[in-house]
Amino acid sequence: MNPTIRRLSLLMLAAQSFVLSSVVGCSDEFQGQAYSALAPEIAEVKNMIDNYIQTDRLQGAALLLVKDNQVIYSGAFGEYDTNTVVPIASASKWLSAAVVMTLVDDRTIALDDRVGQYLSNFTGEKGSITIRQLLSHTSGLPSKHPCLSDRAITLAECVNQISQTPLLAYPGTEFNYGGVSFQVAGRIAEVASGKSWNTLFEERIKTPLNMINTSYDTTLNPRIGGGAISTLGDYRNFLEMFLNGGVFNGSQVLSKASISEMERNHTDGVRIAFSPKEAADTEGYGLGVWREIVDRNGKLIQVSSPGAFGFTPWIDRQRHLVGVFLVNDRLPNIYQLVHNIQQILREAVDGKLATSNS
Repeated sequence: MNPTIRRLSLLMLAAQSFVLSSVVGCSDEFQGQAYSALAPEIAEVKNMIDNYIQTDRLQGAALLLVKDNQVIYSGAFGEYDTNTVVPIASASKWLSAAVVMTLVDDRTIALDDRVGQYLSNFTGEKGSITIRQLLSHTSGLPSKHPCLSDRAITLAECVNQISQTPLLAYPGTEFNYGGVSFQVAGRIAEVASGKSWNTLFEERIKTPLNMINTSYDTTLNPRIGGGAISTLGDYRNFLEMFLNGGVFNGSQVLSKASISEMERNHTDGVRIAFSPKEAADTEGYGLGVWREIVDRNGKLIQVSSPGAFGFTPWIDRQRHLVGVFLVNDRLPNIYQLVHNIQQILREAVDGKLATSNS
């Protein structure tokens, strides 16, 4: 769509939705005098979210925007507040991959270690799958398995069941997005460390990042690739750590090398068997995270890890901006809304802030 036409369409939508704000309700805070130039765009985004909630008849939503490590907007809509906890589905993959990478950092495991080194039930071609392939959905394993939803078994038992599942492709040749590979990676982390997944997450990510309201399923079979719950503020801490080279509150939580490896394209040249994203909407997949935008030289600009229920965290490295859109809906319902929010912010930062700083 022509940018001018798109912009006019969004402004018309914002105008239509303005009258809804008193019906839907919104509590928010715009912060930072340095970014006051973005106030009109923030107002436009708020009205779009109000309209979306009214149209889809949702309980609420929330949005957090941080630029240069400073919160520039934090707002809740409908019946939500900025501390509302929601299931984050596949946004769990970003967290889970980070947990595994902390074990890579301390050399407990290596990305090119084979599954068979840790799990004796994985033999032959399945035993040759690497941890890297598990985290990039290129293991050849299917995307789904009934054991992922079985709360009566352990993670070890679930992965034993997965070991009996035939491969769909030779490891490293096919991208098949889903939760099975991450379940296997989680079990390897348990075996290698001698600790449960939930303990690992608490020690490696939750506690260092003060993510007090974030957790996985409280069963012995946590869903590694999609079972976490979180809040705006908790996930913000994770994103800022990631954006700032693995450092949070002066502590190195994750190495720069691991972050770089997570953001690198691990699916270049791999056949796409199943992907929830259209080819035009992605520049490949890293380890637990989508590469969404690159510049003309291939330098990464934006990464994200949206969940099936709409919870969408993202990092815009070019603009030193992070965002979290929190909702409990269906991703297809909110995909265009989030895309429009991100586009408005990119245009505003590139235009108004560049002008004000010149």
